[in-house]
Amino acid sequence: MNNLELLLILSFVILYFIPSKHVTVKKEYLSLENSIRIKGFLAIGVALNHIIHEIKCPDLHLEFWNMFFWFVAIFFFFNGYGIMYKLVTDSNYLEGFLRKRVLKIVIPFLIVYFFTVLLKMLLGVKFTFVNILKSFFNGVPIADNLWYIELLILFYLFVWCVGKCIKNKTEMIIAGFVFVALWYVFAIWRQLSPHWMFTCLLIPVGMLFAYKEAETYELLRKNQLLLVIICGLIVAFACSKSVEYIFTTGEGTAIAIFSSVAFTILFFIMNMYIQNNGRALTFFGKISFEFYMIHGLIIEILRNKYFYINNDYIFVVLVITISIIVSLAFQKCMRKLYMLMRI
Repeated sequence: MNNLELLLILSFVILYFIPSKHVTVKKEYLSLENSIRIKGFLAIGVALNHIIHEIKCPDLHLEFWNMFFWFVAIFFFFNGYGIMYKLVTDSNYLEGFLRKRVLKIVIPFLIVYFFTVLLKMLLGVKFTFVNILKSFFNGVPIADNLWYIELLILFYLFVWCVGKCIKNKTEMIIAGFVFVALWYVFAIWRQLSPHWMFTCLLIPVGMLFAYKEAETYELLRKNQLLLVIICGLIVAFACSKSVEYIFTTGEGTAIAIFSSVAFTILFFIMNMYIQNNGRALTFFGKISFEFYMIHGLIIEILRNKYFYINNDYIFVVLVITISIIVSLAFQKCMRKLYMLMRI
């Protein structure tokens, strides 16, 4: 591990824990303010994984793979939690859901996807219109880090369809687990990459947490030691397995799925005691969606066969800085577009 790799990891850890405050157990560990900071932390973690992959440290990348998909798992948890929380607190939430919620994901997704395709074509990759269309459905998106957004859109459409037919919240949660089970069957049938299955179980888990928040909070509080031991062992067992084993065997996929749930539980138990109050994560949290989508495109712009920044330090600084600037500009443009569209 070279100095840059060590610096990145230490900075990542310090960013969360140094501005944090130790508190007694708090029910507000999933408050809006804390959730924004957590999303910022997760977005940085995912970007860091992709950056490390580019700075000539494959051994560290192999060690870091767990953190990558576990962070995506928590993103999925927040989406399931957020949807169910809104459904519980707002009986009219699904009114205009496709226009006000789904379009706000689909439009920026398609824009980033378009520029990714354009960039690859400028770099010499040839696509037909049919190839581009197929990439949305064959499990191999051209913008490979946007698979999370594709699955999220599919889940939102499922929620809208189910919500129109089912009003009982318990039945909706059951439908969420059925959705994940059907997705597993589809992914296996279509032989999708295993990462499509690793984390999506956290969507209905998040829905369950939101609907039974008081009960789940008490469960975590009263059984935290036992849960930390069990979940810690599951996470440690997952870390002991090789990347090849996780990605090429059915047992590895099962380990990844259960360790995603275990890591999420550990993360939120920690957040019951340690809550970050730093402005940096609040800032990143407010642009986490855009930053998640944009950073992969910036990495490819800065390192390709025609233009390649050799200095790793300059590369890392430019990726983060440009991604932030573009994310802020992109978010501002989208808000103006939404105002024009009245959504």
